[in-house]
Amino acid sequence: VLYGSLLVLLITGIVSAFMGKWWGYGWIWLSLALLIGIIVSMTFFAATHYTKIRKALGLPYLERWKSQPAIEPASPEEIEALLASSPALTLALIGFGGIAVILWLMMFKPF
Repeated sequence: VLYGSLLVLLITGIVSAFMGKWWGYGWIWLSLALLIGIIVSMTFFAATHYTKIRKALGLPYLERWKSQPAIEPASPEEIEALLASSPALTLALIGFGGIAVILWLMMFKPF
């Protein structure tokens, strides 16, 4: 659902840019770059954290985009520490902040 909705957002933005003839303006390119940057950075932060959790729980995990077999689970204290160090605030700031900047660019078209 997540990637499908991002694809819909991207496609509708591109179609709207063609309909509005906005490709010659800098704000549309900046908006597109910001959306790609948001997706990449959120994927990096989330994947890094949740890979550590999967590994600590003794579940199969990815390392350098290759599937790794499950290993011995970590102690409950280590798992609890990993869960407590969630990057949720960082992810929320990147996601909501980035979308807010894109929305501002789309509304005011500064350049």
